[in-house]
Amino acid sequence: MEIDPVIDVHITPQLNVIGTTKPDVILELNAATRLNEADLKAVTDPWMTLSAVPAVRNKRVIILNGPGLTVPGPRVIDGIEKMAKALHP
Repeated sequence: MEIDPVIDVHITPQLNVIGTTKPDVILELNAATRLNEADLKAVTDPWMTLSAVPAVRNKRVIILNGPGLTVPGPRVIDGIEKMAKALHP
């Protein structure tokens, strides 16, 4: 079975899938408008357990937040721009 390189990870990272694909960058989309430090830590901590994954090891786990990323509509363009800037700073 071939694994799709675009992985849908919801709440808990799927160790077997992510470990197999070894992504260089992980983008997690979050609908929250803002994340305080405690919320951001709660979102990023599960990823930090995957130290064998290149994206984690190289600090390329990027949390993008805002409704433009998760709610269909005109703001999707803003979300796509955030993704592009995250991937190509």
